[in-house]
Amino acid sequence: MGGDVLYTLATLHAPDIQEFSFPVYVGAGPRFRLGTAVSAYAPPVVALRLPLGMCFYHEGVPVEGYFEMAPGIGFIPHSSSPADVRGTFDVVLGGRFYLPGL
Repeated sequence: MGGDVLYTLATLHAPDIQEFSFPVYVGAGPRFRLGTAVSAYAPPVVALRLPLGMCFYHEGVPVEGYFEMAPGIGFIPHSSSPADVRGTFDVVLGGRFYLPGL
């Protein structure tokens, strides 16, 4: 689970397709992974991530696809010792739906 505040650096357009846009963005936000550890690589963690990505959307349609990479700093709690601090890295291929009027 997580959430980011995003800032659009530039919006690219394809010359042959006027209705499509490709915003390039950067941002910051928290990420939370809860539950029991399934492996040494996926323990519960709280992290601050810095995503860099690109969206793909069509004008007038409230849906977009995106690809982003997000390096970060994770804090992994331990019951018997202080939390470990580790680097994190997410690669995401996803989609967003925008609510009308927001």
